Amino acid sequence: MAYVPTNPGLFVVLGQINTPAIDQAIKTHFPNESYALQPGQWLISAPGKTTKEISDQLGISAEPFIGSAIIISVGNYFGVAAPQIWEWIAAKAGALRV
Repeated sequence: MAYVPTNPGLFVVLGQINTPAIDQAIKTHFPNESYALQPGQWLISAPGKTTKEISDQLGISAEPFIGSAIIISVGNYFGVAAPQIWEWIAAKAGALRV
C-alpha cells in the first residue's frame, strides 16, 4: 500500500502586488467559496484544484496577469482566530470529506 497525499481543497492566498484586483478576481471566481481574512489575505475552498490552477484562474500566473500572490494548499492548520474563521474552515473542510 502506498501513501497518496490528498488535496483537501483549502487554499490560502497571500497577495503581494495589486491586491484590490486580486480581491475582485477572487470575488468573481470564488464568490461563495472564499473568505477574506484581512486586506491581501484570503481563504479559498476549491476541491480538486491545484495551487497552479488557482493561480492561473485568478490571473496571477496566466493572462491577464492582474497582480502577484502566493497560493498555499492547506494540509492541516492550527491557531487562534475569530470563531467565524474556524466555522468557515469547518464548513468547507466538512464539505470536502468523502
